[in-house]
Amino acid sequence: MIPINRLAGIISQNGIPVPIVFPTNNKYRFQQSLLFQRAHTKSIPFIYTNHLGQSVDTGTRFYFDGQSAGGFLVGPTQYMLCPTSRWSWKNYGTGDWIDANGIQQGSTPFSQSALLPNGQGAAIISINVTTAMQYVYTNNRWCAFLLKATGSGEVGLVGPCNPTLTKSIIQVNYSDGTSEILQNWVTSALRPSTAYTDAMDDIIGIGVGGSMVIEFFRPTLTGKTISSATMNLSSTGVSFGTPRIQVYVCAPTVPNLTQIPGLAQNYNKDAGIASHPSVIVNQLVTDSTGIYDVLDIYNSGTYSNPYVPGNIPTSRGEYASDPTLWGTPGVGHMSAVPMPTNAQLNNLYPRKGFGKWVGTTYPNYFRVVHSDDTQALANGFTPLATGLGAIELTMPGRNIPNGGSWFASGESGTDVDLLFDRARIGQVSEIYIRYYVQLGSGWEAKDSDFRMHFMGPYQQAGKFPEEYGQNPMTYPWRATDFTGKFFGGAQHIASGRGKHYTYPTRQRPDGAPDDSFTYPAMGGGYGATSGALGYQGRCMFQQGFFKENFPGPAIGGMAWGIEMYDFQDISAIPSQSFISGWDGGPNSFAGANGGIGFLYPGKWYCLELRWKLNTLAPYVLPPRGTDYRESGFLQDGFLEYYVDGILANTSPTFAIRRNPMLDWAVQVAAGEPFDTDEASPHYRRPITNVSPENWMGFATVAGNLYYGGRSPNPRDKKVYINGIVASTSYVGPMAGISRDNGGLGVAL
Repeated sequence: MIPINRLAGIISQNGIPVPIVFPTNNKYRFQQSLLFQRAHTKSIPFIYTNHLGQSVDTGTRFYFDGQSAGGFLVGPTQYMLCPTSRWSWKNYGTGDWIDANGIQQGSTPFSQSALLPNGQGAAIISINVTTAMQYVYTNNRWCAFLLKATGSGEVGLVGPCNPTLTKSIIQVNYSDGTSEILQNWVTSALRPSTAYTDAMDDIIGIGVGGSMVIEFFRPTLTGKTISSATMNLSSTGVSFGTPRIQVYVCAPTVPNLTQIPGLAQNYNKDAGIASHPSVIVNQLVTDSTGIYDVLDIYNSGTYSNPYVPGNIPTSRGEYASDPTLWGTPGVGHMSAVPMPTNAQLNNLYPRKGFGKWVGTTYPNYFRVVHSDDTQALANGFTPLATGLGAIELTMPGRNIPNGGSWFASGESGTDVDLLFDRARIGQVSEIYIRYYVQLGSGWEAKDSDFRMHFMGPYQQAGKFPEEYGQNPMTYPWRATDFTGKFFGGAQHIASGRGKHYTYPTRQRPDGAPDDSFTYPAMGGGYGATSGALGYQGRCMFQQGFFKENFPGPAIGGMAWGIEMYDFQDISAIPSQSFISGWDGGPNSFAGANGGIGFLYPGKWYCLELRWKLNTLAPYVLPPRGTDYRESGFLQDGFLEYYVDGILANTSPTFAIRRNPMLDWAVQVAAGEPFDTDEASPHYRRPITNVSPENWMGFATVAGNLYYGGRSPNPRDKKVYINGIVASTSYVGPMAGISRDNGGLGVAL
């Protein structure tokens, strides 16, 4: 008989360490050997070295149960079996299981304990789990179980993080006389009363009517037959009553890998895909692609630091205006205006690089790399296929000392848009955005990624509280957020600041534009504080757990999702939207159902986001004095996430377009009454040249990459992007690319 002892982070056989198989060997989260993620400790004390070189213990303890110091959450909860990868339970509050009859959420346990006597002290509760372990072993499932308490009372179980008490184990015996001991990896109650986790607690209680998940390391001996198995639960005692523990097998939703081919299946490596009538815009970086081909460098950068010496960048959003939307030259109120030429209309766009990214970025943060780029290869890049390069994006690390703070504004990353042509801009109500992503260096697990920093105004960034007369023992500190904006998404931004465009065919005798004939339009920035109208859905990330050499399934990498804003009320998220924002609810992420959507470093993923806007009620010009906000909408928009052509998640329906008059042709600032008197300075003309379903349609693809909130990025992170396609129909994976790299082909 050869016992094999497995401890958290250590595997040994007869005292000889055996290497742990870490999750980077598998592509998808649900393929990892462990089901649950937990932290290595319940809390981390915050001790830092100040500017005088002194060690300061602030008294702050960062807890991984989500209750303090930034709320980082690691461990199962009633909502999610893995908050780190955003994998949610199908059955909130109870978890997902199968019973001994193979019935989902069935009531027949695989096995159960004897009644536990009232007042029983610390003891080992032995349960015969032979049939459950045979099922797990034969079907190659996680060694994870759902425990339910019946009868009456409550019993306490020792958690795997308990530093002193004996831990729970499963003893497995095989028919050939061998055996092994499976150590406890996670024990966590699913408590409907709280969204926190007790996965790192020393003692975890389970009471009657409650449920608990418990996971052990999988058996390492293969090709055998289990003859018997005993679960030995280490208990601290029965606090009251006479409970009984029932055992079920955890059975969360797991997707299959069936691909859904799209229009890209007919274009080998996307060659010629722009000719498809559904394609709005696309970019493919080959070994012959240059930076000028993908980035409008003359209008990118910042005022103080343009990408290259060139034109000063103009206000973001001014490229999304076409005055012909709200009237036809030569007709009606525009009878005196001749029809402009295409060249004149194109000149309306200060940023007129159709098919190129434009916005705020820096030369060292946005590069085009080819398949032989030595610097990119050293940073974790591998070509998607022969002859293909990539856009290399850098999320720069702000290496300020502990106690400092770095804000999302400033030189912190990339904030760009991919322009549509004038025929499509603002007139798309359903969009598919497909792009390939590979995470490079900086996304692997690193102990130093965890840090505390002081929350204060940017003028104090990099300083310590005592440097400006404050007490570091009482000043607010927070931990790294591990989240922020990620490349991808779509938006429609229209400023209400009254930016004007002069119609291009109206000129004074001296040839200058005739400022007396202008149409107020969008421009002047965006955001809830900048007077913008419209909506925005920017992709976001939740970084994986940072602990090095730790066997959890969500270590390193990131979860992919979207964060949405509705600027109609100058507020963040519409009340009728189920899409979450900074709180990162399950349906904000692709990985909610089965873990498809957690990205590991060094692998190419084909990501595709489908966003169907909600329906707007047909607009009728109201009488004078009627508020334009009275126009209607339906709550029937939704999101879908695809990873490698696999449908990963579909959101509930929601609304984000509330008002068809708030288009990018809105003529005055928001909040003023609609006035039909043409002589009035507040006169607004309805949009006449756009069908109602496309009012406030998508205007650009968004491309953001930076750490969110006030949290500094601990170190540089590289992201490689290629194969970008925005379309009005499903795109799907590339033909000519291996399935391992997210293309069409033989199943993984």
